[in-house]
Amino acid sequence: MNTGRCLCGGVTWELAAEPFQAFNCHCKLCRKAHGTAFGTYWFMRQGELRMTGGEDITVDYRSSHMLVRKFCGECGSVVPYAGEADDQHFVAPGGCHDAGKPSDCNIFVPHGAPWHQVTGDLPRHDDYPLETGYPRVEEDPVPPPPPGMVRGWCMCGGIAFQTTGPYTSAWNCHCGRCRRGRAAAHSSDALIHLRYLEFTQGEDHLKSFHVPGARHYTQVFCELCGSKMPRVDSEHAIAIVPLGILEDDPGIRPAAHVFVGSKARWHVITDDLEQHDGAGI
Repeated sequence: MNTGRCLCGGVTWELAAEPFQAFNCHCKLCRKAHGTAFGTYWFMRQGELRMTGGEDITVDYRSSHMLVRKFCGECGSVVPYAGEADDQHFVAPGGCHDAGKPSDCNIFVPHGAPWHQVTGDLPRHDDYPLETGYPRVEEDPVPPPPPGMVRGWCMCGGIAFQTTGPYTSAWNCHCGRCRRGRAAAHSSDALIHLRYLEFTQGEDHLKSFHVPGARHYTQVFCELCGSKMPRVDSEHAIAIVPLGILEDDPGIRPAAHVFVGSKARWHVITDDLEQHDGAGI
């Protein structure tokens, strides 16, 4: 039995079987939901997933005509949800499951973030693999930003922000907190000085969850759709920006994988970035 939970532990579930397929999805909506380069999803059949607690604190958000996504309303972690077909459920393993099925392929690769390069030998698809029979999904084009500006907004559009200065560092983090919070293989974040960040709408929809006992770790998300949002650290005059939420190229790329010693066993690092068992930055 493979058990999982969200970052705060309020939502829990059990898997009674191995997923029948697993995708790394690079579409914009998955990037916003997880705040990182891609979301990994396990596909389960009816009866193979059992929710064991916390369904009363989950929040539903219809991100498209195909999907009603679900997240924990307390900590923002993506939690399992049903597909349009009653016999399928989607599980984002992230930090919830350290072991399990590796991904079969990368999907929606042309929709991927400009700061992330898909590497490795897994098959790559422009859409869903044809053999799945899932319908094609399109993304609406976004007008380019004004010079020097990088924009970000959540899936529902309720929160928007912009940055107007350089990002100073970026990294992929594989620690258990980041994986569980993002429900992804790793987080992808960048630092920027606080004076360059401005929320332009919806700041009152920001919600945060501070992990008990952690010195700094706090997840910030949109309370309406669960998209991961920048965390403001006023003490150090910085903001930690989830790269997956950005609409535009931030001009910086993750320089390293950190806390690789805590990496999920189902995920394989295939790029040539530096790897550190600890922080390394």
